[in-house]
Amino acid sequence: MHGAPNVADQTSICDLDEEEKTHGHSIESAVVHLRHGQANFNFIDTPGYSDFIGGMIGAMAAVDCAVICINAHAGIQLNTRCAMKEAEQAGIPRMIMITKMDDPQADYKAILGMCRDTWGNGVVPLQVPLGEGSSLRDVACAIDLQFEARDAAMNLVHAHEQLVEKLVDTDETLMEQYFEGVMPDADELRRLLKQVIAAGAVIPVLCSSATTGVGLLPLLDTLVDVAPKPAEVVRQFLSADGEIVTIDQAADGPVAAPVFQVRVDPFVQKLSYIRIFSGTLCKDQSIHISGVRKEVKLHPLLRLQGEQTKPIDSASAGEIVAVAKMEDLHVGSSLGDLELPPIAFPEPMVGLAISPTKRGDEISCLLRCTN
Repeated sequence: MHGAPNVADQTSICDLDEEEKTHGHSIESAVVHLRHGQANFNFIDTPGYSDFIGGMIGAMAAVDCAVICINAHAGIQLNTRCAMKEAEQAGIPRMIMITKMDDPQADYKAILGMCRDTWGNGVVPLQVPLGEGSSLRDVACAIDLQFEARDAAMNLVHAHEQLVEKLVDTDETLMEQYFEGVMPDADELRRLLKQVIAAGAVIPVLCSSATTGVGLLPLLDTLVDVAPKPAEVVRQFLSADGEIVTIDQAADGPVAAPVFQVRVDPFVQKLSYIRIFSGTLCKDQSIHISGVRKEVKLHPLLRLQGEQTKPIDSASAGEIVAVAKMEDLHVGSSLGDLELPPIAFPEPMVGLAISPTKRGDEISCLLRCTN
């Protein structure tokens, strides 16, 4: 990736087609990857409009943590509530990111209050913006209370106290020490925060501005420190006998790799997005696919960076890849002998049928409809 892609000038790498670039919002989920320090990240950028909620629900089946974005100007929207509900029902740890903090009408404390009114006292400030609107300059972490800033959107000492009280409330030993005046150090707070986020007891609030870049590196640092890593998440799958099997996400385990999205690409045609929860996939590998009687030879694996794809030889647990032109793969299909429970999509309100005017036009017909 070169330069500084952004939505405003239609260069965002997560807007894959002209329709998305023109309207400035996602229609289908996009996958990007990056490295930060020693950590490798796979991000799925999902649609924010309720018309395309299926993309968000499909992505929830492929992630270990959900960062729900709230526009600092618009506040909590219908799809914000839907995303939070879907993540909770899927048992996925949640974080809230207040975006566009450089907006002239951004009000951090007001949105924090709305979040608490909506999702309870488990919502706690983890980051506090220093400055708001055009004066936004940085974010402060409520764990590392090293200074007080006059331009902070809320009192940093109060933010630190709220976070500490919420965390020590989950550990009896630390609570006793806290009442005796012994404060947990930053490392202990991070350890506790990671536990309570994974348990769904706490929803930390972060803040950022994609336009200015403020808050983006602190977001990655936060994910490294307190978000669950794939190997730390225990998943339940269905075996070939229909029994519920609990597995660790390990590269040397049995293959469990569901398809969470299928996209029709104008160049490679059908592109199936796969999250590998366990085991390793290799190109040309013969593998079982749910709903298919005999094993199928796997097409070349592709690493995704928005609309760009790069062939790779193999991928293992924790990674997201794609394969092209495999007609046996559909949303909800599973590669390997273990299957993820079916993705619960909402019932469509309107049904439509399409048909090509002549044989051989099936793909082009579908492309015109999706555009």
